[in-house]
Amino acid sequence: MTRIDDHRLLKPGWAGSLTDEELVTLQEHLQKDSWLAYKWGFRPSAKRRPEWAIRQVAMAGDPDRRAANVALARRKLPDSRR
Repeated sequence: MTRIDDHRLLKPGWAGSLTDEELVTLQEHLQKDSWLAYKWGFRPSAKRRPEWAIRQVAMAGDPDRRAANVALARRKLPDSRR
């Protein structure tokens, strides 16, 4: 798993627009850590975590409201670029 220099990256809504390297790092952590995946709005048992969903939660997620992250992780917003 890629080392994270700033653990705030793992907080929904903190990262904003992700670099490709940050996206890969988050994907790895979300696959390995079921609690983190749950917090980000993903089903822990799900094998797939779409790039657009990770980017949406990173940009507009809420570390204190999983329900907001679930909505972002499960429905692609019209203005999402990917």
